This record gives sequence, C-alpha cells and structure tokens, in this order.
Amino acid sequence: MTRPMPGRILFVSYTADWTGPTHSLLLLVTHLRPRFEVAVLSQGTGLFSEALGREGIPYFGFPSLGKSAIPAMARLIRSKGFDLVYGNNTSRSSANALVASRLARVPFICHIREMVGHGSWLRFGFLRFADATIAVSRACAQTVARFVGQRAPHVVYNGVPVAPPEVSREEARASLLEQLGWPGDAKVVIGVGHISPRKGQQDAVRALAQIASRVPAAHLALVGAFDRDSTYVRETRALARDLGLERRVALLGFRQDVQRLLPGADVFLHTAVADPHPRAVVEAMAAGLPVVAFAVDGVAETVLNGETGLLAPTGDIPALAEALATLLEWPARRDAFGRRGRQRALTHFTAEETARHVGDIIDRTLRSRRRAIAT
Repeated sequence: MTRPMPGRILFVSYTADWTGPTHSLLLLVTHLRPRFEVAVLSQGTGLFSEALGREGIPYFGFPSLGKSAIPAMARLIRSKGFDLVYGNNTSRSSANALVASRLARVPFICHIREMVGHGSWLRFGFLRFADATIAVSRACAQTVARFVGQRAPHVVYNGVPVAPPEVSREEARASLLEQLGWPGDAKVVIGVGHISPRKGQQDAVRALAQIASRVPAAHLALVGAFDRDSTYVRETRALARDLGLERRVALLGFRQDVQRLLPGADVFLHTAVADPHPRAVVEAMAAGLPVVAFAVDGVAETVLNGETGLLAPTGDIPALAEALATLLEWPARRDAFGRRGRQRALTHFTAEETARHVGDIIDRTLRSRRRAIAT
C-alpha cells in the first residue's frame, strides 16, 4: 500500500518577533516536522524568524499581512501546494489568512492563545468560519465559545521542553546570585513575563514588601522585556525604591537564558491578572520550582493548589504574600511541590504532547476536507 504524502501546512504568525505565541509556535512546528511539511508566513524579520532559520524551517516574510496581502497569501498557498492554513492566535493576520485559505480552497485552523472575553464580533467573528479552533485552556475556550458556532474549540495546553537540567541547582544558584550581587543566603523569588500591567509585576513587589520583615532574606528577580510599557517599567522600579526594596528587587529585562536562571531560584511567582495558559508557569514547573500565583484562567488549570504550588484569589496581595512567605519558610514543602510540579509538567505539558494533539486535529481536518471533495 502506498503511504499517503504528509500534509503541507502553512502557519501564519502576526509577528516575526519573539513573543509568547511565537515561542509556542516555534516549539509546535519543530515537533510537527516529522509528521507534516511545515512552513511559516509572517511579516518582516525578527528573533522568531531567526529562530526558524536556525531550525531549518521554511519562512516567508511579507511586508504586511493586512487585507491588501490577501491575494498574495492565496497565491503563495496555491503555488507552494499547501493543504491547510493555520492561524497562530486571533490577530487580523489570522482573519486575513482565513480569507486567503478560502480563495485557495484549503481548510483553516485557528489556534487561540488569548482570553477573548467581551471582544467584538467585528474582531472575532471570523472564527465561526474556521474548520477547527484550538484553545490553550478550558478558560480560554469558554471566552471564545460564542464566536465559534457549532464547532466547540479543542482544548490543547501549551507544552514546553522537559529535559534534564543542563546545570545543577547549586551552580545555577551561585551564578544567579553572582549576577545580581545578592548574598549567599538570599531566598530568590523569580517571575518571568513582559513587564506590563497585565503581568502584574507591581503586585509582586508589593507582596515582597509585605513579607520583608518576616523573611528578610527574600529577594525578587523579574525577567521580561521592557518594551511593552516603558511607563510601567519606570513605575515598578520607583515602587521598589519607595518601599525600600531597591536592593532586593532586580528587573533583568529580556533574557534568552531563562532555562538556566530558573533552577537558581527558590519559588516562582506569577502575578498576571489574566492569562489563558502561561508558558512561564509550565517552564517553572518543569524546572522543579513551586509556584505561587493568582488563581486566574489557565493558571488554575495548571497549578494544583496545595500540591504543586499555592494559589491566591486574584488581586489579593495579602493572600499572595502569605503563600510566598509560607513556601520560603518551609524548604521541605518547597521541594515537595517542586518535584510534583515537574512530574505534572512531564505528564501533561510537554511540547511533544501538545504537538501530538494538534497533529491529530490537523489530520482530522484534512481527512474531513478530502471526504467533502470526494463526495
């Protein structure tokens, strides 16, 4: 029997820069390569397109993915023989890619990586015409349900690489403390995410202030790009200074070595007030860190309260601070949560598992389209 040719899939990204959705997309296409022929379309170049180049994944860079680019997108789909178009998130580029897929007569899937909430039909109504939609958590799926019609979104959690640590915890800790100039007995709390109001880093600083006298060794390292909201970055630094924490709070900016930083910390702190499924939390669990976070959206589906971390009601800084102090004061519980968190990441949130589920959805969509054509 002749083996069928693998499908050719064109993934469309709204940006060629390095963001949470493009990081997730890079892992996805890398792990789908054994199963499909994959390529990515975006606009311009950036850290994401550079990473695709290093992985040998074909990349098409258009000047724009606006409405005027729809005919060119359709020509690309037809000329390269793509069998399916896959929109990464719900940007206008995905909506335009859907129109291009219809012109080229191939199916379209949209991967939803944001909380749609009370969004308008003008922005999200195109999802009703997708052949399939994928949401990164149950909470995310619920917010988009009214836009997708009869086809309920598939829920596929973000996956991360889960490999043995490249460095020992002792080495990672010594390196981190040296970089930051912190004392050897410091208890390090780390958070990862663009420095922005949605990520809530100022709540992290306030929580640290509330436990400063109770846990005098507690220090906070915030990793994340400064380019989302420069005013918020300045205000966060000023807040730390005003609370007398200037020497105990460090804003490290964007780092490409997060996987080497995480093992050097004691606790991972996540203060986002809305988050469909935070990759940073899963990466922290994979690194063996216990998590303290607000119980929002996909966070509450990821962290098992009292088993892999401690969750606080959204916006409740005293409860967040109490959870943080509890883990910093209780090393045995910290270690137990970290071990269970890593096992949970290995079981439920690997990049391989995510790609397997997405690949199955792509396969079913392609088979459904082929049956429709045959009849």
